Amino acid sequence: MQFHDFFIVLLGLGAQFNQYISFTKLKFFLGIFIVSLSLIFFFKQKIIKGLSLTSARVVVGLSGFIIGLLGTGGALRGIALTSLQIEKNSFVALSAGIDLGGDLLRSSIYLYHRYFEWSHWFYIPMLMLAAYVGSLAGKLFLGKINQVQFEKIVMVFVFLSGFALLFES
Repeated sequence: MQFHDFFIVLLGLGAQFNQYISFTKLKFFLGIFIVSLSLIFFFKQKIIKGLSLTSARVVVGLSGFIIGLLGTGGALRGIALTSLQIEKNSFVALSAGIDLGGDLLRSSIYLYHRYFEWSHWFYIPMLMLAAYVGSLAGKLFLGKINQVQFEKIVMVFVFLSGFALLFES
């Protein structure tokens, strides 16, 4: 099973279970976990490079489950993908593909559970345009930095995501 398949299956499972879980405590502990990991991996790059392919697959799957469950969790996927030591353009393409498949599945499950209404779908064209413009800007930016800088930047955003979860909970 490929990374994106494993991610999407577990995301769907998490989205099905999200109506039974208390989010506040889970978000708080996830925030602490993500902040801690990002600090360790930012300063100790060799640790993150030591994850096996199986461990990375588990972290990617776990991030899918958490995204389905909480609606957030991409920071874990960022850690897992960074550990694979893939080239920065491949990282972005793989992450974007995982997001697209996951978001389509999660949106349909959330719509089925009536978490949002059809009237909210008018935002989708605007969000697609923003994603396209962001992709173009990101492509220009990626051309100006090296792989090590890219991995540091990923960990900064992982840290900020974890920090946001702490304040959100």
